[in-house]
Amino acid sequence: MIAILSSLSFGAPLVLLGLLVIPLIWILLRAIPPAPIRRIFPAVVLLLGLQDKKQTSDRTPWWLLLLRSLALAALIIGMAGPALNRQNAPSSASDILLVVDGSWATGQGWSGMRELVEQEVANAVRRGVKVALLDLSAPASISFRPASLFEGTAQGLVPKPFGPDWTAAQDAIASLGEEGFDTIWFSDGLAHGSDKQSLLLTLKSKGAVSVYETERNLITISSVSLLEQSFEVRLHRLGSEGEKRVMLQAEGVTPNGLPAQIAALEYIFKEGTSDGRLEVVLPPELRKRITHFTIQGQSHAGARYVLADQLNRPEAAIVTPRGEMELSELLKPSYYVERALFERAEILDGAISDILPANPDIIIMADVVQVEATEDVLNWVQKGGTLVRFAGPRLAGAERSSLADDPLMPVMIRQG
Repeated sequence: MIAILSSLSFGAPLVLLGLLVIPLIWILLRAIPPAPIRRIFPAVVLLLGLQDKKQTSDRTPWWLLLLRSLALAALIIGMAGPALNRQNAPSSASDILLVVDGSWATGQGWSGMRELVEQEVANAVRRGVKVALLDLSAPASISFRPASLFEGTAQGLVPKPFGPDWTAAQDAIASLGEEGFDTIWFSDGLAHGSDKQSLLLTLKSKGAVSVYETERNLITISSVSLLEQSFEVRLHRLGSEGEKRVMLQAEGVTPNGLPAQIAALEYIFKEGTSDGRLEVVLPPELRKRITHFTIQGQSHAGARYVLADQLNRPEAAIVTPRGEMELSELLKPSYYVERALFERAEILDGAISDILPANPDIIIMADVVQVEATEDVLNWVQKGGTLVRFAGPRLAGAERSSLADDPLMPVMIRQG
């Protein structure tokens, strides 16, 4: 009870002087009015003997007086603007600079932060001080104006998908010169290195600084990378207290191009850890359809990771000469090509007629002399396809006349 009373403050404490009027009102209500003057009226004889069904007290009952007094006291206290935990706000008569980080990290608790901004603007209106607003993610010139002009301004604030611009913020504050003011800083809770500390020192040189921080339930996707037979998602959380379960959604498109959830993933942060690594194994057909990852329950830009081609290995089709399938693995013309591409590409093999409909990223011919479906391959190359031909003993020993008419031979091979 004592702790609650110690944190109670009033926006207009002078209104509490109205409580002194309550005892006077109590005395007035309890006072007996003067006795009535008696006059003789003969017709009153006809009313003698009648009984009153309703009795009226000559004084107001004490319980009714108490109830009315309590109601009046509650009204006076309410008009004084009581509030709990108002100690975060500067109590001086200095102007107030409201600083909002406005970065991507504030998106998680943005609605609560806007309510705090509105609350501090209302406090400034009651105190009659001027207010200025500085959004660190989009700093503009600072101008102190009557606080009433900022009512409703917080509803127009939105978090940006990037971090604060510390240099521009320092320039905006420096433009105020030696003018003093108090600061209320609505922080995203991130450290931001030495830039944030430097700005804090600058603001403290101007006056008192109070800081609100967003909730620490902040989880981000750091990176997504492809491994040999799987891929990994790296996560980071703000703080390391307790065990935390995270639901991750891999979203993409169906073969028809419609949005769809490809996979639902789960990761558990252990006590004392802030970084996590989630390894996922999916069939290549599903993995290629993923376009982005999102963290369930996290409403900020850091919880959404949009993919480029991190999870897509290029498709490389390897064509070998006819009849080479019976050769040992080491003697195959494509042996070293396959070894080089094994961990870097999805390898396709087979006949040209089967490969072209798959539209691979590249076709590699290993010492192939006679190209099947030459016209189809030439048409594929002219439309932007990439063809790489490796020469070997067969190409080197082929007749020049047969190679001269090959439209898929970029240069003439030296004989020998």
